[in-house]
Parts: sequence; C-alpha cells; structure tokens
Amino acid sequence: MSLSVKGLDGKAIELAALRGQWVVVNMWATWCGPCIEEMPELSALDSMHEDVTVIGLDMEDIQLEDLKAFLEKHPVTYPIAAMDPMQPPAGFGAVQFLPKTWLIDPTGKLHKIFAGPVNAALLRGEIDSATKAKK
Repeated sequence: MSLSVKGLDGKAIELAALRGQWVVVNMWATWCGPCIEEMPELSALDSMHEDVTVIGLDMEDIQLEDLKAFLEKHPVTYPIAAMDPMQPPAGFGAVQFLPKTWLIDPTGKLHKIFAGPVNAALLRGEIDSATKAKK
C-alpha cells in the first residue's frame, strides 16, 4: 500500500517511510460520534507502542480553521491530514462509512480493514497475534 499526504502541520506523511512499523490509518470526521470516541484510544496506541504509528485522515468538507479548532478540543498524538471525501487516497477505496481503519504490517502490506470503531486493545491484540504467527 502507498500513502503520501501532507499533515495539518505541513509535514509530509509517507507510508513508505514507516516500513518496519505497524501503521494504523484511520479515516474519520468531526461529525462522527464513534470516530471521536476512538480518538483517545488511537492516541494511546500511538504513544505507548514504539512499533505502531497512527495516521488520521479527516474525510470531510471542512474549513482548515474549523478542523484545527476541533483538534484543539479533541487533541491527538498522531498526525492528521485533511482529505477530500470524494478523492480518497489511491488504494484505500471509496469512503462508504466512518470510521474505517486499515492495519498495515511492517512490510507495507495490508493486514486487515476494520469497519466501525476500534480501540487500542483490539488493534494491539491483532498486531501481537500476527507477530506471533510469523515467528
């Protein structure tokens, strides 16, 4: 899989640069209740595990100032990129519902897609299980 977007901080977010880590790509929106509920879980996963990086893709038509104001009220530890919901990143498919989460293995291959809310324990369990299976 590939992903190359610019975060709200202006820095490039490159999936290829994250090889060797598990990557969680989470599509969400400010109006999505379950998305907001999972944000602290994703922050915890990103902060507490060196082998995991979370990337948030905001999939809505929203003014940049409004998105930044939302994130001041709901801060996260991982990078966020604003995306056009009509033009999702190549390889990720159409956005039919939110939240939607892709778990990408350290080689850059898609491991699993989660439809609906996720939490840190679910994702960590999936990573640990996959890691043990490869040994």
